Amino acid sequence: MSESVDTGAGHPPDRPVDLEQASTAAPPYNYVSSDISLISALVTPLEQNTQKDGPAVGDTDGATICGLSKKKFWIIVGCAGLIVVIAIVAAIAVSAGDAQQPPTPISMAPSNSSAPTSAPLGPRMFAMSEILLPGVDLSSMDPSTPQYKALQWIANRDPLELEVVLNAELIERYSLAVFFFSTSGRDSWRLKSRWLTSAHQCNWYRVGCNYRKQVTSISLTSNGLRGEIPTELGNLLSLDSMELNFNKLNGTIPSELSRLEQLTNLYIVANSLTGTIPSEFGNLTNLNELWLGTNSLMSTIPSELGSLSALQVLVLYENKLTGSLPSQLGGLAQLTEIGISDNLLSGSIPSELNQLSNIKGAFFYNNDFDGGLDTLLCEWNVDNFYADCLGTPPEIVCGCCIFSFPSALL
Repeated sequence: MSESVDTGAGHPPDRPVDLEQASTAAPPYNYVSSDISLISALVTPLEQNTQKDGPAVGDTDGATICGLSKKKFWIIVGCAGLIVVIAIVAAIAVSAGDAQQPPTPISMAPSNSSAPTSAPLGPRMFAMSEILLPGVDLSSMDPSTPQYKALQWIANRDPLELEVVLNAELIERYSLAVFFFSTSGRDSWRLKSRWLTSAHQCNWYRVGCNYRKQVTSISLTSNGLRGEIPTELGNLLSLDSMELNFNKLNGTIPSELSRLEQLTNLYIVANSLTGTIPSEFGNLTNLNELWLGTNSLMSTIPSELGSLSALQVLVLYENKLTGSLPSQLGGLAQLTEIGISDNLLSGSIPSELNQLSNIKGAFFYNNDFDGGLDTLLCEWNVDNFYADCLGTPPEIVCGCCIFSFPSALL
């Protein structure tokens, strides 16, 4: 059974308020220094009187301490001690009063009449924002954004009540909360058991972790996700697998995902993604499988993908990719399957692809390639090779196609 989640959207203040006292505040009164001066003022004339008049009445033995009779000495010491104690207590009281004074709550004016009103924000949310959104002015944030909702949830509504300290657990929990709100988790997800509850994020539905309780996998295929992939997923630095196939994700692929250096499998097939394939993906040197098929990705295939020395499967079919195949793909020595069918690719197949000796499946059909492939791809030990090899004249001369697709007839 899915669990309902309260976003708790509200309004931020006009500005973040520092939990410390402002540096321009008047310095506190120096009680200790002033009282020492007072003691000195009391002792000096007594010393002078003692030196002038001799031993005080009652001091029959005439004994003195530091030039004072014993009685006067201990009276002065007692008074001085009492003054010092009073000064210390007063200083502590003033300091405690300053530290406990909360920042002035300020509500951000709604941008329109339909915007929800906000309760005053407490110091915990301000402290959280300094860690999770450094440099961001809360007054400039729209309360309806996934980032604001996630910040408000983790600061004020998260039953786990994490300590306000910069650490991996806080960052990962916040990042997953942003992902939940960004993909309509409350209204659209089919299953969301334990998400945004008191459970540790490793126990949220389809989230996997290692023994250190660091997030290593997200598997939410066909789960009704609707919205954009947030950049905050790039904070899950231990992530090695992400499966978001067959959802309704739109927008672009965040280049921040290139920070996931442990990532081995990325599956985002059958969504509505637009924009380009981030060239920064060339940094994902541990990537084994990259599946981005059946979207609306445009522009060219980044040549940087040729740096993915561990890549075994590259699936980019059914997009709107243009241009020619980059020759750098010939460096993918571990590649066993390449699927680039149903795009707008053109030109000839670069000869560098002849180095792909491990290819078992190649899907090139429904593009605008030209030239011959007999001396190239037919040397591969290909189990399945699909290309535009029919028609009069054929777009591609290919004597070893296992199955042929004449693009003019499709």
